[in-house]
Amino acid sequence: MGVQNEVLEKVALLVTVIFGFLAAFAWNNVISNVFIDFFSSYSPLAAMSWYAVFMTILALLGAIGMGYLSRKARRREL
Repeated sequence: MGVQNEVLEKVALLVTVIFGFLAAFAWNNVISNVFIDFFSSYSPLAAMSWYAVFMTILALLGAIGMGYLSRKARRREL
């Protein structure tokens, strides 16, 4: 594999990550607004607190899932 191919792969990876971050920020706004609307009878602090709890649980589930997939991939290599 030549240097040009490696550079092209890295640039493609970086562009993919950038678009992933843009999508994540867009969804972040949507989900936070849903929590604010859902908890509108409470204070904005309560809505954002529930949003933080929700996102923390989601991040933990994602990390656990990635760990599971990583262990599974390592077992296949052995």
